[in-house]
Amino acid sequence: MTCTRNSKRVDAAIARLVFLHGRAKIRNSYLDRLIVELLGDDLSFARELLRMSVGDAGLRLLIADIEQNIQTNPVAERCSSQLFYADLCRHLRSSVNVRSLSSVHLLYYALTEPRCVTFLLAQQHNITTNSIVSTLADIELGKKQ
Repeated sequence: MTCTRNSKRVDAAIARLVFLHGRAKIRNSYLDRLIVELLGDDLSFARELLRMSVGDAGLRLLIADIEQNIQTNPVAERCSSQLFYADLCRHLRSSVNVRSLSSVHLLYYALTEPRCVTFLLAQQHNITTNSIVSTLADIELGKKQ
């Protein structure tokens, strides 16, 4: 089974950002901005996962660090945000074997993308793909008990 759609939360976050980027003529740091948007959503699974890994204070600090870095060191993009997010989701949907693309898939991808500020700052906060997988395993183990 291949992934055929985005979760509603991911779609809503992307729609908000495409609208805001178009309106404000923002052409930088699209992936980092999406991660900040998803981590700012109280009901996002990616937010809950990181909260479980680093606690509330660590999560707030990571979000603040990413936001500050976007402002001081923006990564220039070569296309519109709409095209970027469409290509990103298409790429991720073709590479994961799940029913829908979630905020965790996007977070995991950001943690593997060295060009992304989230990648660099997460490492400083001891957040890695291994820690995400470990936290997911703990959640799954808790469900089985």
